Amino acid sequence: MLANQFQEFWQTLCQDYKIIDLSHKLEEHMPQWPTHSRFFHTLWDSYWHGDVAIDYQIMMNEHTGTHMDAPAHFIQAGESNLWIDEVPLEQTLGTCVRIEMRHIAPKGLVPASAIMEWEKTYGKIQSGEIVLFDYDWAKFWNKRPNDRKYTTDWPGLSREAAELLVERGAKLVGCDTLAIDTYGHEENPAHYVLLGNKVLICENLHQLWQIPPRGGYFIALPLPIKKGSASPVRAICIVPKTEQQKQMIEECV
Repeated sequence: MLANQFQEFWQTLCQDYKIIDLSHKLEEHMPQWPTHSRFFHTLWDSYWHGDVAIDYQIMMNEHTGTHMDAPAHFIQAGESNLWIDEVPLEQTLGTCVRIEMRHIAPKGLVPASAIMEWEKTYGKIQSGEIVLFDYDWAKFWNKRPNDRKYTTDWPGLSREAAELLVERGAKLVGCDTLAIDTYGHEENPAHYVLLGNKVLICENLHQLWQIPPRGGYFIALPLPIKKGSASPVRAICIVPKTEQQKQMIEECV
């Protein structure tokens, strides 16, 4: 009985929904935080050299590519000092909203008022929802030495915007930029406000334009790295294929 129910569920999922891949490809020379170690993908064994199979060694920083920040990334002590292996998996998936903020200038800050203005059209952010900010910044993603456009001047959340999201009860906040805080903001207010309230952060998202403002289901499972400050994730969003949702997506592009 359970197997039949699962099969029906899977058939419905494949028929009525599509999966949007929100992760950047992991490859050498991709954009990285300036002070973080680079990504290396090195051949270890190979059938080209007489081994029975092929495998590679991967070396990378926890905050490589599309990744999730654990609260302990910034919060040193207290109840919010959670490492990535301690994060409840229920917090890494759920219904999401996409807030388009493409009008925010480079190095600009999203004010709380802009989020409330979005809510007038699409409804108030509900407790337990995942909030994704689309700055259209992923279009600048490029390998070195052509990564500078992506790794400088990106926009981010103001302290007031982050506080509003905490007030609304968001459980995860994502963005298509290198960090949730704007470029050069050394105080990192959005990191401290969100992580300090156990709100997870997902950075370097991709293809957010394919998600409607409402109606998506976000999933980004982190690796259970012991005492990890973050983890690369394969982030996806499941969206309905209905004509109404297709029209909403087209209007957002």
